[in-house]
Amino acid sequence: PDEARTVYGRLVAEFSATPFHPYAALTLAGLHATAPGGAARAIELFQVAAAARGVPRINAEAWFQLGDYYYREKQYPKSAEAFGKLSSLFPDDQRTSEARLPWAWSLLYAGMAADALKHADAVLALPVTAGNPVLQEEWLYLKANCQRQIIDHVGAAVTYSNLLASFPLGHYALSAAYERALALHRSGSARAAIAQAQTLLSATNANRADVY
Repeated sequence: PDEARTVYGRLVAEFSATPFHPYAALTLAGLHATAPGGAARAIELFQVAAAARGVPRINAEAWFQLGDYYYREKQYPKSAEAFGKLSSLFPDDQRTSEARLPWAWSLLYAGMAADALKHADAVLALPVTAGNPVLQEEWLYLKANCQRQIIDHVGAAVTYSNLLASFPLGHYALSAAYERALALHRSGSARAAIAQAQTLLSATNANRADVY
């Protein structure tokens, strides 16, 4: 990687007028993104690749990778902004559909739950295909979390119920059951909250104290 950074650095610095320049900038950005102290240079190079002329596929890829980088760094407003740029500038690019879920999570974590909820509702309104049951579960979990953040605890409890009914052994099942109990409690449905909590009192549940 160190040698690669040197060579790509030469391409970026000395051959800006060649077709290799935006490709080199994008690849070099990825190398800096994983190197200690490389954050500022990575962001700069992602932006160079995103602004390059005549290479829409590279532009879209740069916006996607920049959004992903900010997401991993927990800079959620900037991540949401980068994914939003990708969607608005390149709606038909292959990365745009891939970015929709992390974009929605970024919006939620950035405190823009209502916007994230719009994404979830739009995706969940689409027909379920055989190839996306895992994504379907995650979108339901995201939607319920958005509803909780906008203080729609009744709606959140319903969405958690739908998730648990469709994916009782899914990746989010335990978290959804716990958060459903919270949503029921906060919506005033005390008996239903107790009933849900009682399903979570196994000795292996790490949240057992919270459930009590």
